[in-house]
Amino acid sequence: MNAPNQGLTEPARLTPAEVGLVAEEAASCLGEAALLSDVAARAIEASANPESTIGQISAIIEQDAGLSIQLIRISNSSLYARGRPVDSLDRALMTLGLKECRNVIFASGISRLMQEINVQEDWIRNVVCEHGFVTATICRHLNEHLRLGMCGQEFAAGLLHDIGYVAIAAARPQWFHDVTGLCAGESTNVRDEEDDMWGANHADIGAAFAALVKMPHNLVDVVRTHHQMAGESLSALTQLIRFGDALASHVQTGALASTFDFAGNAFYRRAVESRSIDVREDIPVLLTRISEVVDEAALISTAFS
Repeated sequence: MNAPNQGLTEPARLTPAEVGLVAEEAASCLGEAALLSDVAARAIEASANPESTIGQISAIIEQDAGLSIQLIRISNSSLYARGRPVDSLDRALMTLGLKECRNVIFASGISRLMQEINVQEDWIRNVVCEHGFVTATICRHLNEHLRLGMCGQEFAAGLLHDIGYVAIAAARPQWFHDVTGLCAGESTNVRDEEDDMWGANHADIGAAFAALVKMPHNLVDVVRTHHQMAGESLSALTQLIRFGDALASHVQTGALASTFDFAGNAFYRRAVESRSIDVREDIPVLLTRISEVVDEAALISTAFS
């Protein structure tokens, strides 16, 4: 997602402590809301135990009717649907798998948390959430298509990578005077541009906020580093999110996925080379998956609502 580029105030450069203060003010807008409910936290802990059974985990999740219904709905979404409708929590857990279940619960918590943040301009949050779901859905497709072996963290990371914008909208709404460029394309210098305009950037503020609400360390790292230069040391997850973010911004402007420079993207190029994939044959297949992703993301977002 690109930075807004018009009509912004120009504050002095914020110190790390001041960045943390902005994050704290955004977190205070949550009131008593938490990333995970007690039931969700216990379900994640149980699913991480190799001795746990589907029945034991199901018994925990059943204590939260909303979470139970949501997991069934998500397992029936196009992300996971495998033909036969899922009509029970046990079947939903079997469809998702325990590791995937943990990441889905985190993603569900992230989606709910973003809706809980009190902002003056709801449409700013809506733009960020829509872009997050498109990015997450694209990253899900890329993970499967390129056989990257990730188990849901790519969806959660795609969903929350721009959460810094929501935190800024909650704590410093005056910074946004015009956000028509918020999803207008991908800038390679977005951190510098925002530092110049705001005195801070959404990646640093978002990472501070994500850490405050106790998101997993690997997701905090993605939020912090998803706009760092490609030459810097980046995790595989961050590299995937950078690629998905750029592609999401591209298709959300109405551009055809076929006009995106896949072959020129270093992450994609390395991924296909390491798996001996023929780019000439691969790109048309990938384009078929991506072409309707915006509509698909809208449907998936309803499963997480």
